[in-house]
Amino acid sequence: THSQSDRMEIHLDFSPNLLVLRIRDFGKGFSPHAVEGPSQGHFGLSGMAERAQRVGGSLEIHSEPGNGTLIEAKWPLTPPSPATP
Repeated sequence: THSQSDRMEIHLDFSPNLLVLRIRDFGKGFSPHAVEGPSQGHFGLSGMAERAQRVGGSLEIHSEPGNGTLIEAKWPLTPPSPATP
């Protein structure tokens, strides 16, 4: 893996209105502000954030060198529409 971690945690929490996915690794971490972006031909993190936004969600990345990474994605849940006869 990019993180060089031998351990990770995945948590999925949900309520009637919100779905939250947290993925944490205990690897080498990185500086999110220094990540190459679309202008360098890399779409990984920005592509993940864009896909979350397309469905009304959000993506946050918390990381720093030497301290692993936490990725948190949130999506609002809407109740199903009533069936029409």
